[in-house]
Amino acid sequence: MIKKVIYLGDEKVRFEYSTLKQLQREAKKYNIIIRDSCSLGDGCSLGDGCSLGYGCSLGYGCSLGDDCSLGYGCSLGDDCSLGDGCSLGYGCSLGDDCSLGENCSIGDYCSLLSKTKILRDTEPINHLFFKGYYKYLASGYIDNKNNKIVIQLGCFVRFLEDWEKDFDNNPKEFPKGSEDYKERREVYLLMKKILLKKQKELK
Repeated sequence: MIKKVIYLGDEKVRFEYSTLKQLQREAKKYNIIIRDSCSLGDGCSLGDGCSLGYGCSLGYGCSLGDDCSLGYGCSLGDDCSLGDGCSLGYGCSLGDDCSLGENCSIGDYCSLLSKTKILRDTEPINHLFFKGYYKYLASGYIDNKNNKIVIQLGCFVRFLEDWEKDFDNNPKEFPKGSEDYKERREVYLLMKKILLKKQKELK
């Protein structure tokens, strides 16, 4: 059976394991909770007091600081890094090489693009909209390093400027004149207003 390596606690104690049950037992020594059905890539590091919800998935070489909390079904790509006290809501998805500073909080079902860096404390902005027969989970955040706004509508994730281009030039995904187009654009404009205001407050 293939063994994986993980580093546990503040002192990053090396531990080799073959099954999740073995890892769960060892992790308890560092007050680390790893729920069932979790999957961790080789070379990950978990600080004291971390908590991984049911079904979380971490890619290769991910690093979590002390007291990080991942909600049910979170997914981290390879080489992601979370500072002490970070919190991810249910179903969050981080692309490869994402980095969050200490005490960052990301709301439920948000997606961060690969190589996103959030360098200081941030509060999630999440809104659930119901329009007609459509249901959109709209979420957004501000990439503090690049001072860019990212907005997610349902399964689509874009930078602010890319949303504008897609609405105008991507008829396959956003056919103009359709009810779906109108409702998505209405939700987008509301999220844009909220996030631009938040961005101005953070400056």
